Formats: sequence, C-alpha cells, structure tokens
Amino acid sequence: MQTLIYKIFTRKFSLSLQADALLYLSDVIAQKGMDHASAQAWLELLADTWTKREEGKPLVELGPLKALRTGPWAPDLFSVINAFDVPSWWFDPGQKKFTKPFDSSEMLAPAEAKAALFRQRNENFMPVSFSNSEKDRLYQLSTVDSLQGREGEHFLLLGMLAQMEEGRVFLEDKDGSIELDLARLPSQSPSGLYTEGCFVLADGYVKDNVFVVEQLGFPPPEPRTTTLQAFPNTNLFGAEPSVRTPAQLKAIEAEHDSGIVILSDVWLDHAPTMEALHALFEGFSQDVPPIAFILTGDFCSKPFVPGSGETGPLIAGFPNIARQSHFVFVPGANDPWGQGALPKPPIPEFFTKRLASKLAKVTFATNPCRIRFCTQEIIVFREDLLKRIRRNSILPPAEDAEIGHLCPLPQRIRPVYWAYDHAMRVYPIPDVLVLADKFDSYSINYEDCHCVNPGPFSSGDFAFFVYYPASGKSQYSQIPH
Repeated sequence: MQTLIYKIFTRKFSLSLQADALLYLSDVIAQKGMDHASAQAWLELLADTWTKREEGKPLVELGPLKALRTGPWAPDLFSVINAFDVPSWWFDPGQKKFTKPFDSSEMLAPAEAKAALFRQRNENFMPVSFSNSEKDRLYQLSTVDSLQGREGEHFLLLGMLAQMEEGRVFLEDKDGSIELDLARLPSQSPSGLYTEGCFVLADGYVKDNVFVVEQLGFPPPEPRTTTLQAFPNTNLFGAEPSVRTPAQLKAIEAEHDSGIVILSDVWLDHAPTMEALHALFEGFSQDVPPIAFILTGDFCSKPFVPGSGETGPLIAGFPNIARQSHFVFVPGANDPWGQGALPKPPIPEFFTKRLASKLAKVTFATNPCRIRFCTQEIIVFREDLLKRIRRNSILPPAEDAEIGHLCPLPQRIRPVYWAYDHAMRVYPIPDVLVLADKFDSYSINYEDCHCVNPGPFSSGDFAFFVYYPASGKSQYSQIPH
C-alpha cells in the first residue's frame, strides 16, 4: 500500500510524507482491511483535506496528520449527501426487504414512476397489523376492495387522502378508492394537519358505498432503533458509513462537541445581514470553531439576484473558521436555478466560485440534503411548508402533523421529480430534522428525533440554533441589533 500512498500524496497532490506518517497511513489501511479502491478513495479525500486545511503545506507530518484524521473535520466523519445521490430503495412486501428498483439517474422519469411513487409511499407503512401497547390488542388493517358487500361493519383503513372530484374527499390505497364522509368526526378536529396527498388511518363503517369516518389519525411512527434493527445491512440514508466503530465515533462526538450552527433565509445582498454575520463569526472565533455552519436560502432579498460577493472575504477574515468549519449552503425557492420541482439542484458554480475559493470545506447542496456526522444522521429541508399545508388542509388545521415525507402535498401544489421521491422520504427517522421555514423558531423532540426550525435570519431577529451532537440538544441564540 505504500506505493499507492506515495502515488496519491506525492504525484497527485505534490505532498511530501515523513517516514512515520507514511508508516502510520499504511497501518491504518491494514487495520481497517481496506481494499485497493476503498484505500484510494480514502487517501485522496485525506490528501485533498490536508491541502485545503493546511493551506498547501507540502510536508505531511505525523502529528497534524493524526489530528486531521481524528478531528471533526476528518473526511470520513462529516459528509453531505445530495438528494440526487440518495440510494433508491423500494420495499418489497412479498420478500419483506428493500430492493433496488431501477436506475433513477434521469431527471425526467417514465410515467410508470409516478404510479410507483405513491405505491412506495404506501409501503412505508408496511406492517399489515401493528400493536398498541396501551390497549394491548391488535388492530387489523383492511383494504378498500375488501369493503364490498359488508355495510355496517367496522374497518380500519390505511390510505392516501385525495380529491378525485371537486369538494369530495376520497381515501385511496393500492387496491382502490372510496369516498369519505367526515361529518361524523368529533366536534374537536383530530390532531394534525390533514392535506390531500397525506396518508392516514381511518376508522369507520360503510354506508351507501361511502365510508363514514368516526376516527381519523396518522400511522404511528416507527422508532429509528426498530428500523435499524430490522434492516441492519441496508444503507437507506446514503454515503459510505465511517470505518470507525460506533464507540469510536461517540468518543469523537463527545471530544469535539463544538456545535453545528443552523441559519435560514440568509440574505447575502443585505447590509444588516452581513453585519450580523460578522458578529456571528466573531463570536464563534473566540473559541474552538463549530463543526459546521448550515445556511439555507433564500440567499438574496430579491429573486435570482446574486449577493454582493462580500461573504467569502468576510468568512476568510476568521481563518480558523474558514479552515476548520464545514459550510453547507442549501438553496431556497428563489435561488438560481431549478425547474420549480423538488429536489432543487445546488446553486450553479457560476454564482459560488468566488465564495468556494475562500473556504477549505464547503458544499453547495441540493434542497433537501442529508448530512452524516459521526453517528448522527441529519436531514435539512428549506421550504415554507407550514403555510402550504395550512392552505391546503382538508380539515380545519390543528397543532401538528405527523408525516413520513418531507412534502406530502399533491403534485399540482408542489411538484416532486418522480424518480427522486425517495429522497423526500423520512425513513428511517433521522437523529436531526431541520425544517427551515419562515414560521416562528422552534425545537422539539419527537420519537428520538430532534426537530429544529431556526426561523428567518435576515427578515426576523437574526436568530439561529446551535445543535450539539453529543447531547442531542440545541440552543436558541440571537444576534443583538
């Protein structure tokens, strides 16, 4: 392996390795049992990170190399997964396992993918029956086609809400559809936000070919630990997991818990915003730099108008942050370019080249995107979702929504590329879910998932959140103005 190390570090990246550093890399590759391809990819990432973080220092010494490999900026500890790189897995109820359907590399998929899109959303709630620990009994799910000729009997249905005719609500599953009568629901609306396109559980009976709903709710969420235990060898999240053990990753999290800073609606063409960012970076530069800064759009106060170009020099004024922290930029609806459908591609290089040249570790990601840091799996989505859901609610809006999809709205309201709908699914439940919205800031825990909305930075009170992976908690902060 020493020949491969020499080839990558010396020939490709023009770096010189001290003898003990060369021996150290050889030992790491042998201990981890890497094959030639894995070792090459790892070494290239490590050499590229050295070049950026050490500002082109040509001599690779053992001490800084170890720090680079074990610190929070190590290349196998922090990775960003674009939506178009999320692996496409379909659940096969017959085999009860996930399978690869087809190559989803084409943005415009065939018509069959649209039907498959909704079938696979349905399969996310696959257990034919599920237990309720409170009542200690089993609930059996029925299909729409099983209701024929059985008027008066009670059934529990799982399906998608749809309006096939104006003003009439239907429940649709993979076997058929039936009109719903929601007039018998309790006077107090069911908890949640019910929109066309979301999946629900409906309890009731059939009368005159209409399903009279007496209770309505969302399917119970499957705990993350349950999913991982059921499919231990299926990488549903994306990106290659670290070669380190979970215990090692937990130790790194605890040792380098300097936080992940999360901001939304950061207008880079807005003078007060730039002043607030200067204060933000100045504050964080007084201590160990944060692990990462996650900034979501819109990045300009007017649609498709690039920023002033001052952001790169601003961050470069704080060298430790510019070299050590990872920056992730997630576009908003008014950032260039995209076709108005989700997932939204990254901001083109034409707009980002100057900024990227000032930062050692920067990713211009898709919307949504995923981030893996040590043991943490993070999903980031920028969308004014609450406003859209409330506007398209079938029932009067209540307090919350329980969804297994980032955007459970009809295609005519919020289009999603058919071949990439899997990138919008929240399965398994992540450790952190960032739902960046113009709605008020909040942070809550739901089924061991920490949900955060930082709220608008530029048009609000310059508020943001700092998430600490080791504790799984976040802190609300604000720049005085």
